[in-house]
This record gives sequence, C-alpha cells and structure tokens, in this order.
Amino acid sequence: MATQRQKLLLIGLIGLLGACKKEEPEPLKPTLFTIQVIYQQSRQPVDSAQVIVSGTKGSYLSGRRENQTFLKAYTDQQGRLQASMMIPRDFYAVYSCGKVVKFKNRYKLYGIAYRQPYSNGLKHEQENNIIAELDTLK
Repeated sequence: MATQRQKLLLIGLIGLLGACKKEEPEPLKPTLFTIQVIYQQSRQPVDSAQVIVSGTKGSYLSGRRENQTFLKAYTDQQGRLQASMMIPRDFYAVYSCGKVVKFKNRYKLYGIAYRQPYSNGLKHEQENNIIAELDTLK
C-alpha cells in the first residue's frame, strides 16, 4: 500500500512530465484570397490588372527584415482573381493591384483609389474577400 508521501511524489512526477511536454505547433492553413478589381468611375471590371500579395517579417529596428512575394498574378476578363496561399504566421501580408495602360508613346499606372475592406492587410488562414477600385481620372 502506497504511503501519502509516495502518492504525492507520483502526482508531482506526473505533473512535471506534463509540464515538460512540448506542444506541437498547429499546422499552417491556407490563406484564401478573392479580389474583384473595377474602375471607380464606370464600375466596369478591370481585366488583366496585376495583383501582388507580399509579406514582411522582422523590423527595421532589429536590423533583420525579410520580404517575400507570395502571389503575382492577373485578373480575368471579369476583373476577378482567386488564389490560395500558405503565408507563414510571422509575416505581415498585404496586397496591391494596378493596371498599366499605354497612351500613344507613354505608359500610365492606375492604382487603387478605394478598397473594401479599407485595410490592405490580409487575415491569415482565413478567407479574404476584397473589392478594389482603380481611379482612371488621375
């Protein structure tokens, strides 16, 4: 028959083993990205708009900063693009989009004038549904 002291020792050892157990990180889930790019004035879709999703890890203060591009693609004829990316949790991910148009002998870049939701940051491991409007009057 175990004594009170032996029982306490056994409980302490079990607790110690449980505390030493290293938890496995949760597996990374894909970040879903859907964007609709339209012209702000006409509300028409922008075909072949370039969409870039990039991320930054680290900071300027630490001196260690890493940038990575996760997606570089173009919208279809309806101005839509859908993608799934694996973005590490320690990266701050953002998107940008625009369209380069040639006028006679020069090029003009139309960039985002308005976006919904307003922030260009992406939610990790979730679905991101975005509407971006390009301003053609600038």
